[in-house]
Amino acid sequence: KGFDAKTQITYSYRDWVVNLSYRLKSKASFRHNLDLLLSYKLTDGLQLKTQLRSKLYSPRDKGGYSIGYAVAQSISWSKDTSPVRCDIQTAWFNSPDYDTRLYISEKNILYGFGIPMLYGEGVRCSLTGSYKIRPNITLDLKYALMHYIDRNYISSGLQKIWGCNQYNLWLQFRLKL
Repeated sequence: KGFDAKTQITYSYRDWVVNLSYRLKSKASFRHNLDLLLSYKLTDGLQLKTQLRSKLYSPRDKGGYSIGYAVAQSISWSKDTSPVRCDIQTAWFNSPDYDTRLYISEKNILYGFGIPMLYGEGVRCSLTGSYKIRPNITLDLKYALMHYIDRNYISSGLQKIWGCNQYNLWLQFRLKL
């Protein structure tokens, strides 16, 4: 048995959008999630987004709690008349344990899916771009860097990386016939 409730408030005024949500989940533990998303359209094609996320985890049978939080800032540029689209995002996170892990949404290449899990303490930066070479040819690129402050290696087993940095590169070439 358990309980799960979520409430969300969205307010928009001219070029501003503010979204605040709270979620309470109760099973073998209590999880409180509080998220704030601020979006501002600077000009036609240029947009700023700020994400603030927090999670409080408290087990029922044990005392104490742990808190994880993340702050992300992104800037997006896209215009219908331009062949180039670009999105840059930086996130700082601090999640002391796996139970307070957080997820920050970020842009990806077309048909690519992946929301990075933020666990530990560190910074994640990503750059996503698309270039329409011709009306039927498009090149998409995503580069992401995860830098952990609190560890000397990442993962374990065959996926173990010695060091505190993880790099990812996606490249997609699309041809419309």
